Amino acid sequence: MISTTLVPFCNTYLAPDSISPFATVHDWVSQFMAAKAMAPELKTSTIRWMGERIQCGRHVICLHRFRMFLQNRMKSMWLRINQEVLLGIDLSALGIKVDLFPRLVDGSVVGSGPFSQGWSILLDSGDSIKLQEALAGAENSFLTSPIDISKAEEWVKSIHMVWQELFCLIHILCGPFPLFFLEHLEILYSNSTTRRGDFFLVDGNLAIMTSFEGERHNMIGSYKRRFRLLPHRLSVALAVMLQLVRPAELSVLLSTPGTPTNKEKMLCDYRHTLYVSHGLKWNLDMLSTIWSPWITEGMGFFLKAHSYRAFCKAWRTKHKTVSNTAWLGKMADAQAGHGPDVSDKLYGKLDNIGGLATAKTLLEKEQCLDWHKWLGF
Repeated sequence: MISTTLVPFCNTYLAPDSISPFATVHDWVSQFMAAKAMAPELKTSTIRWMGERIQCGRHVICLHRFRMFLQNRMKSMWLRINQEVLLGIDLSALGIKVDLFPRLVDGSVVGSGPFSQGWSILLDSGDSIKLQEALAGAENSFLTSPIDISKAEEWVKSIHMVWQELFCLIHILCGPFPLFFLEHLEILYSNSTTRRGDFFLVDGNLAIMTSFEGERHNMIGSYKRRFRLLPHRLSVALAVMLQLVRPAELSVLLSTPGTPTNKEKMLCDYRHTLYVSHGLKWNLDMLSTIWSPWITEGMGFFLKAHSYRAFCKAWRTKHKTVSNTAWLGKMADAQAGHGPDVSDKLYGKLDNIGGLATAKTLLEKEQCLDWHKWLGF
């Protein structure tokens, strides 16, 4: 029994090239218990290197395929923005320049942020008004008198499709460890009445600073502040959608039937919340529904959100290029939202590093830039 079962298992999954031996045992036990219908499948997945590929559970992931998928989705998203949302309008011809230069944001002004101005309830700015006027004069425009309801609904649907792509790309490209889905929903792109917005411009890129309560992750009474940096092209897409398109979308929604009856809540959501479309704020079920087919296309199989986090940890552990690897490991744990002990047991860290009380933003930024370069962005 030992020679035919246990020895081959240890040679395969507990060999030096396996970077997650604890996760391997969890995975093996969970498969056994699921087969026996004794307990639900555990969250962890076997992570094992196979040259330039990686085994995640029962599946094998190819880095080249993953990179090409991300590049193609970024291109297709921009194509949709230009053709279906902007209707082929050249922003530069209108004198609209989407810049990402750092600007002073007054934390005490509700609605103020890098891509919004606090004084306008309807989010209008000089550039957004220029775009709305250009949309009204575009070929096949829906902004006629009266408004073409059918075309307007198709336009709003296209915006919704862009935001689906933005969510998935943000989830992957924000850094080597994705945000929790709940953190996505809590992102504010402008100041609300209760707290400051989470968007900041850093060296021509958009940074997201999120906070979450540790109690949701078994750290009662603790809070974590996490830094994420988006690549430039994704940052520009968010600037276009929030600074220019969102005011026009809001104007159309208020002018068409079927708008949610609680207009005050809709205005508040559009003014502060990142993920909102068709007049409604997104929820966790919607994020999961969007993520499943998207990541399945990219990987060739369905990868749960938690398994994707394990996949990211495995790739980053193998590709540490920042010189101070000890600090990098600590930053990796801080960004991932767990301590080194959890990383050792579930994600297969190669080194055993002590705890870290406060994440250093500069090192987090360096790690995000390294991640962008590694993925070809």
